[in-house]
Amino acid sequence: YHDGKGGVYTVARYPENGDEFTKYTKFLNYKQKNMRFVYNNEYHEFNNGEEDSWYYVEFEDKRREYFSFYGALIGIVDRFGNTINFKHRSIDIDGIRSVLISSITD
Repeated sequence: YHDGKGGVYTVARYPENGDEFTKYTKFLNYKQKNMRFVYNNEYHEFNNGEEDSWYYVEFEDKRREYFSFYGALIGIVDRFGNTINFKHRSIDIDGIRSVLISSITD
């Protein structure tokens, strides 16, 4: 997870085996409880009009950043329900699939 402020965090494969912070946040070596990674692939909680969310990062102010199966940011929702939608298009560069933002709706 890249937080947009220069921080990069690794999601724990087996968070239940970690310390109290890892069990809560699902991030390795993150020693705060102000954000957490949540899988929601069984109940797709968010849809940007094109695709469902598979997981999200929730912050202590209840803001959530929703991500697609492939890890693309598809939406941000604050605790009041204000939403920003991100839509994407796929391109192939030398056989490598890349996802680019095609629109942002606030």
